[in-house]
Amino acid sequence: MNFPAHPFWIMAGLSALLLLLLHGALRRHAHGASIGVLPCIAVALLMLLGWRLAESRSREAHNTIMQTVMGMAPTYAMGMRDRGIETVSADTPADDAVYLDLIEAQKRWLVYNPAIADVYVMGKRDDGKIVLLVDSETDYDHNNVFEGDREQRTAIGEEYDEDQEMLERAFGGESVFTTEVVHDRWGSWISAYEPIRTDDGRVIGVLGIDFPAARWEQAMINAVWGAVAQVGMGIIATLVVSGGHTFWRASIAQEREEAERAQRLQADAEAKSKAKGDFLAHMTHELRTPMSAIQGYAELLADESYPTTERSTALQTIRAQCEHLLSLIGDVLDVSKIEAGRMEIEAGECSIVEVGEATIQSLALKAKQKGIGLVLDVCYPVPEVVPFHRMRLRQVLLNLASNAVKFTSEGSVTIRAACSPDRSQLVIEVRDTGIGMTPELLSRLFQSFVQASASTASKYGGTGLGLVISKQLVELMGGKVNVESTLGQGTTMRVTLPIDNNVAMLDGAPAPKMTHAASPVSNVSLSGRVLLVEDSPDIQRLIAFVLGRAGATVETAADGKVALDMALDAMRRRVPFDLVLTDLDLPGLNGLDLVRALRVAGFGGKISALSAHSLGEQSAQCLEVGCDDYIVKPIDRATFLPRIAAMLDSRATKAA
Repeated sequence: MNFPAHPFWIMAGLSALLLLLLHGALRRHAHGASIGVLPCIAVALLMLLGWRLAESRSREAHNTIMQTVMGMAPTYAMGMRDRGIETVSADTPADDAVYLDLIEAQKRWLVYNPAIADVYVMGKRDDGKIVLLVDSETDYDHNNVFEGDREQRTAIGEEYDEDQEMLERAFGGESVFTTEVVHDRWGSWISAYEPIRTDDGRVIGVLGIDFPAARWEQAMINAVWGAVAQVGMGIIATLVVSGGHTFWRASIAQEREEAERAQRLQADAEAKSKAKGDFLAHMTHELRTPMSAIQGYAELLADESYPTTERSTALQTIRAQCEHLLSLIGDVLDVSKIEAGRMEIEAGECSIVEVGEATIQSLALKAKQKGIGLVLDVCYPVPEVVPFHRMRLRQVLLNLASNAVKFTSEGSVTIRAACSPDRSQLVIEVRDTGIGMTPELLSRLFQSFVQASASTASKYGGTGLGLVISKQLVELMGGKVNVESTLGQGTTMRVTLPIDNNVAMLDGAPAPKMTHAASPVSNVSLSGRVLLVEDSPDIQRLIAFVLGRAGATVETAADGKVALDMALDAMRRRVPFDLVLTDLDLPGLNGLDLVRALRVAGFGGKISALSAHSLGEQSAQCLEVGCDDYIVKPIDRATFLPRIAAMLDSRATKAA
């Protein structure tokens, strides 16, 4: 009988499944750890051991049953001989006394040895046919009742055609044990055949003992399962130990990694905190510098002994320092939007040539003072217009070019604009021959609140926010910024922006546009009644003076409730205000509620918000509740008066 290998293959499949499950569990719960190679090798070796052990146990079960059956056969063969089997032949009548005694002996043996299924004797006729001589009734199901044809006594002389080869060997004098299952009309068996000999050694018959094949197979399978169970326990133990060890190591590694990450985060937080602290200290310096100039020159202007010839210079200085302060505040606001993820960019289009020329014009004086060249190099053809907001694109170029001028003491700064070969990108480069940077400095270039080196701020000034803002603006426009720099040789900032390759192109420099000088602010004339709502007395006086001097009739209020009463009273008197100019942060009734109340009351004049808040959200909110415009403080008369004039339907005229 062949070795029953299916329990082993079941064990192999379950082992592979356990390996996969353990691997998945470790990947999921042990921070991505793997089961490793050694446990797999150990499982493979245990499976090989299991195969050998299963074979050995199966062979042991085979041998045990064979020895049991083969051990009975000689004894029973001698018993048949001693009881006179030699006198029984195929022709012996069924009531022969010897025959019946032999039947009874077989029945007793079956009772005494329930492990075996049947005992019988076979003989040979003169023609060589093998026949059953003595085969008693057999209670196969052990219920003390002989039921059915298969449990009845077999007639003397019935021919038997099964297992002829083994029987011939037994008639030849050999003790035989069949390892192949024999199937006959009584069932399926493995059998032992023992020759029955006379005293002189002549074979006169063969005694057969049947053992149920099902029990034989089950005994071997049970032996294999026993071996499989032992090896399976070893495999499970191996996987448990290996998995536990791997999980423990992964947990230790994870704890170590988390500790290191916490240290890195703490170090990063401390570095950022220090950087912000340094930035705040530097920003304080940057703010105090123009404030000192403004305060100092304001005090000089208040001094009656200050020379009249110097007053114009003092006023120009105060104006320039105010513009510088506004620029600093604008940069801080932009960076705060970036940090909060609220930076947005408006749609628009512009000419890259015009933006480049405007940038050159803004920095020309500074470059001249440093004695360096400042060049705009347009590599035609370039698009006539590009799909970017003019102010934001100019802000990017001005930041990059201003930086280049700042860090260049000799040589030149070049702004180069060109298209990529497939005309799908606009490439703008700002090249300088300045101090350059090391790779370590480059790695910190676009970090908020951090300049390239600690000495940069003290030596060159500035806040270090321009590049951060520029990078964010370029990315919002769908592009990217790259930097190439060599210490002591210069830097190239490269901006790449996507464009439509089907737009109209300029093959050469456009013709100069005719420009007209803007009308002097003092010549803008206003006509109409204005209600100015402002709680700051200083700003109220300033704006009222500017509006009144331009020709408007101005009434003021410092409280929203008072302003509402004044506006409603003017409407009842049929002399309504043409324009309500209101701050938003007012005591009592705030600016937004004032606008809502005026519109609900039927006020049909113009309303403009006036606020120091420059965030787009508040501007949109004001327009939503009924404002016609949103003006940001501090006011610039050059833009403020024309906007007021437009709302009052007045016209700006030039002086004669």
